[in-house]
Amino acid sequence: MTKQLTLMIVHAHPDDEVIPTGGLLARCADEGIRTVLVTCTDGSQGFGPDFVNSGEPGHDPSDVAAVRKIELERSCAALGVTHIELLGYRDSGMEGWEANKHPDAFCRADLEDAAQRLATLIEHYRPDVLITYGNNGGSGHPDHVNAHLITLLADDLTQIASKLYFVIRSSEFAERVLIEREKITIPNQKPESGRSIPRPQFDHLVTTRIDTRSTISRKKEALHAHLSQLNGSHWVYLSDDALERVFVEETYIRARDKTGASLPESDIFAGLRP
Repeated sequence: MTKQLTLMIVHAHPDDEVIPTGGLLARCADEGIRTVLVTCTDGSQGFGPDFVNSGEPGHDPSDVAAVRKIELERSCAALGVTHIELLGYRDSGMEGWEANKHPDAFCRADLEDAAQRLATLIEHYRPDVLITYGNNGGSGHPDHVNAHLITLLADDLTQIASKLYFVIRSSEFAERVLIEREKITIPNQKPESGRSIPRPQFDHLVTTRIDTRSTISRKKEALHAHLSQLNGSHWVYLSDDALERVFVEETYIRARDKTGASLPESDIFAGLRP
């Protein structure tokens, strides 16, 4: 009997799974590959009702976390994720926020303990491929940085995965987003939706490009599952045609490999398929 391939992706917050890795998750679902999404924090420092920020009147972290858990489940259903695992840490918020000081915040977690929690999941699911952020968390967010660190530590502890990848958003992706965003008018734009898209400087590190054009409708459904955070942002105002132009591929860096598969590649399971 052929062993079922397994992918495990480690993200920091509910909704992080969609933009950089949602297409891959949906493609794997189409192929019958088992997919495990590990979400490290509860997302409690995200927007509250009417997009109030953490620490402002009307923001209840427990309520925000409860809403975001439901949204995560809806997103994963759209993407065909097989298993959702929650590490249970409190969202730290952005660097420098008061929430960073909370004793349960992920940014204050003992990294060895957090890595052991993740290692237990790796030992249970035995993924062939692990994916997380690069060494700055992709954005410098403290929870993303810690997700990167504990994934490396857990991979060292378990030695189970044959391949480990880092998410990287290419310059081409950033350019596509900027072009499409300039074409739309967003009514009552929420405060943070106008932030500029960072221009990546590490395109030369991309090893793996995954064609995700067949998954765009499900990626859109997953985005719309997270309306407590994304309503009023360009992500939910882009037309279907615009989303097709933006989400043509997802890009990754192969950081560790036991298969010897050649690079560049268009399949994260290259070297592992029967």
